[in-house]
Amino acid sequence: LGWNVWATLGFAKERFGSNRDATLFDPHAQKGWETGGPGRLLLLSAAASTRLERDESRNTQISATARYFRRNLEKNLFSVSLSALVTERIDPENQVLLGGDNGLRGYPLRYQAGERRAILNVEQRFFTDWYPWRLFRVGYAVFADAGRVGGRDPRASPSLGTLYDVGVGLRLSSPRTSGRSVVHIDLAFPLNRTPTIDRSQLVVETRGSF
Repeated sequence: LGWNVWATLGFAKERFGSNRDATLFDPHAQKGWETGGPGRLLLLSAAASTRLERDESRNTQISATARYFRRNLEKNLFSVSLSALVTERIDPENQVLLGGDNGLRGYPLRYQAGERRAILNVEQRFFTDWYPWRLFRVGYAVFADAGRVGGRDPRASPSLGTLYDVGVGLRLSSPRTSGRSVVHIDLAFPLNRTPTIDRSQLVVETRGSF
């Protein structure tokens, strides 16, 4: 829960083979608090990266995330996550994307693109004692997501505003594996979809946590 701060500093020099001189900065910071008694936790993190060349900053990305957890219903957990990302003069190969692969589970992967992004995830998590064949433990969750992109990306369609979805998911974890990863199987339903996408989205991925 204490401060966790680190940074990376790099240099690109033409005499070492670079096509330009540049200085790269990449600072990070994290902090946590137990708020309002046991079973309540607030985690804040922020990060930035930029490249300074010819006295101008390029490929600048600034992100911030707030996560709140509260134990409820005896052994279960309520969680809220809010994240934001803003950019300036990002390199052509980079995009700020919004979709099923970064938190908006009711929409296709890379559904929207822009210059900035905000995502809100609200989730009620349920832990069970079900341990089938002693292979994996089973949990489940109900959730709601909201997100939007802003700014213009010349390679993408215009922003559709704030998008919403709701859904349910299974969580499978195995104490017998060394990676301690959790399989997420989420079925989500977009609330303001366009006719070009399906009425539901199935997202399967592995994460380091529930």
